[in-house]
Amino acid sequence: MEKRKYSGRQLILYGAVLLLVWAGYECYIRFEMLSQFLTGLINLCANEGVPFARAISYFPSSMFSIALYMLVLALFSVACVILRNRPMGDYVVLALTIAIAITGGAWVGLFSLSVLNWAQSLKTVPLLMIAAGCVVNISQFHVSGIKKRRQDDGEKDYTKMNRRQLADQVKRHRAGRKKDVA
Repeated sequence: MEKRKYSGRQLILYGAVLLLVWAGYECYIRFEMLSQFLTGLINLCANEGVPFARAISYFPSSMFSIALYMLVLALFSVACVILRNRPMGDYVVLALTIAIAITGGAWVGLFSLSVLNWAQSLKTVPLLMIAAGCVVNISQFHVSGIKKRRQDDGEKDYTKMNRRQLADQVKRHRAGRKKDVA
């Protein structure tokens, strides 16, 4: 049975789909909350005559940042699905995964040590799946490149030889080395 060319693609796909479902659902909830917030804000400004800058200062800015972060995660998961079959795209996806995990931890507070935020930290599991799939793809890409270069240079692939062929190859190599020394 032949191995798949890049087996990290499935891990990236599963992580991206899981991330898309989670981020899409939470983004929908956050934007629904923001729409209710904006209707209240408009009513406050229009009916009560409160200035917009003062009215918006009553609400926490984390409402906006978490909604924006969820939107970025949903778009990132779509990009992961698109770039998962491209070996060089894995470098981009891996860099974006690290950047999103760091900014998400610092900006949104996913890496807090309180017990309530441990559940929030579990939401980084899809990002870890995507990063692991990228690392597998990158390593397989480089290994397959090394094997192709060896075959192009005329070297034999020793993994496909049986013991007798390998022993004969070693004898020929040692005999050639002894002639060079003498």
